[in-house]
Amino acid sequence: MYAPTRKLLQAYPDLCSFHMFKNSGPTKQQMLEASFAYFFYGRGWAQGANMDELKPEKRASAVCRGPDPGYISTSACVVSAALAVLDDKEQLPAQGGVYTTASAFRNTRIFEYLKTL
Repeated sequence: MYAPTRKLLQAYPDLCSFHMFKNSGPTKQQMLEASFAYFFYGRGWAQGANMDELKPEKRASAVCRGPDPGYISTSACVVSAALAVLDDKEQLPAQGGVYTTASAFRNTRIFEYLKTL
């Protein structure tokens, strides 16, 4: 039912998206000019505080900036995670299961690997 439309969109992504998308991907210059910034804001309790009785009294904020998120930063993150898995095996969680990235790599040198790429 949707096959003809799908074929048209896949064959001519540039025309169907007013040249926002294309099959060839960005140029090297476009990747070098692209960047991102993520802003994080959090509220919480002091260590050891009774969370049931007190309202959050601590605040923290951070910003993460980097180069092109689609190609440069993504590949740097994948390589850094791979290095952490290979070189920091002893610092990874010993028990099996599903972990968030922060939980799995919190004791590794993943940030040092990111800085060198």
